[in-house]
Amino acid sequence: MIAYVSNTIVFTLTVQQGGMTNTSLGKIHVSPATLFIIPITFQLIMLAVYDQFIVPFLRKRTGYVGGIAHLQRIAIGFASMILAAVIAAVVEKKRKEAVVQMSLFWLAPLVLPAWRGRRDVVHRAPGVLQQRGATGHEVDRHGVVLV
Repeated sequence: MIAYVSNTIVFTLTVQQGGMTNTSLGKIHVSPATLFIIPITFQLIMLAVYDQFIVPFLRKRTGYVGGIAHLQRIAIGFASMILAAVIAAVVEKKRKEAVVQMSLFWLAPLVLPAWRGRRDVVHRAPGVLQQRGATGHEVDRHGVVLV
């Protein structure tokens, strides 16, 4: 259940803090209830970048199919969730101290670490339960090498 903490942080604080910030982007007014679309869009973009560029680079350097070991990925994910909570607390503190309404873009630094934590812990953690073959590649329970 702790793996879903980053979802709670991102979606709850995005809407809650968005209700207290200036959500105008020029002549466009963004409703606070639709602000959760920003982290989802960012996640879609970052997943494509991660899978196309970062994983192949790490695969060449480490030899792991997924770029890094699963336990390393989970540790990075949990650290990212902690970072997301700290950033959310700092933004909330600054928002409460602000005399004028803060810009919508103050919520942007929260998105990257929360995305990283969610991607690593929620989506990739089940891979830890897979066995490893003699070559170090991941194999499923039938002995088929996963690429």
